[in-house]
Amino acid sequence: RQQAQAPTAAQVPTRLRRYQKKREDKQKKRLTHTMDIPLLRRNRRRVPLLTLLLGFVALTVVVAALFRQETETKISSGFAVKRARCEGGDYLQMLQNDVESGYLYLRGGAAAKPKPKAAKKKAPSKSSKAAKPEKKKKPKLDPEAEKERKKKLAEKKKKEEKKKKNADKPRRPKSAFLCFLDKLRQDNKSKGKQVEAKDFISNGGKMWQEMTDAQKAPFEKISNKLKVEYTKELAAYQEKQSHTKAAKKPKRPLSAFMQFMNEFRNANDGKYSLTEMSKAGGEQWQSLNDKQKQKYNDLANSAKKKYDKDLESWSKLPDDE
Repeated sequence: RQQAQAPTAAQVPTRLRRYQKKREDKQKKRLTHTMDIPLLRRNRRRVPLLTLLLGFVALTVVVAALFRQETETKISSGFAVKRARCEGGDYLQMLQNDVESGYLYLRGGAAAKPKPKAAKKKAPSKSSKAAKPEKKKKPKLDPEAEKERKKKLAEKKKKEEKKKKNADKPRRPKSAFLCFLDKLRQDNKSKGKQVEAKDFISNGGKMWQEMTDAQKAPFEKISNKLKVEYTKELAAYQEKQSHTKAAKKPKRPLSAFMQFMNEFRNANDGKYSLTEMSKAGGEQWQSLNDKQKQKYNDLANSAKKKYDKDLESWSKLPDDE
């Protein structure tokens, strides 16, 4: 029986391979639950993860104990400094300073009470979030439309600044047609009629055209009266503005080209229209050489020197109250 169970020479390598394979499988299973530490490889020991976790916990306990000991030494040193101050005789003064600063709080004393903690804001619930309307995103405009929008805003801002600057300036009087529209608006309001602005103006224009001169006469009389009042108020306003510092500011001098254009305009008065005059003057200016332009450059330089001198004297004037 022993001879029958003994492996032959051909069967030995296969058995060895099986044994080696089983051993490798066992090692793989064991490595999934353990870690191999290089320091213990001589003894071929396997250290489980639990031992590493216990070591980490012990290390944190030691570090916490050292930190606590250090804080206790700091606190004790602080009390030692206070004790030394108390031995000097200023204990009551130090205690009073601590109470006034709010470091100590005495029940029945005049010390400042510690400030209560601010209440935490509750997070909004889902229902409140759902109740809020969603903000609509503004549609992106084309570059040309955006440019036009910015231009309109700039013009509006410029008008508002001009209006603030000339707040005291009297307004222009109403024309006879506007006086008629005011009368028509009052009539519609008394009768209880509601007409849109566009239709109101168009209907008023048609009625004004159909009216005779005799019917228009009372409105023209009101308009003329307003014009007389406007001219008086404007003269008083201009008189008042003439004494201000801004009215006395010297005007900027003319350039060499503008000096030439003044001379060209006087020489060719009535020969060209307004647009043709500027075009013809520009062409003639370009045809002049440097020697011919020197005359106008000298006039511009002398005007510039006079302007600088007048501007310096103007800046020394007192500001308006």
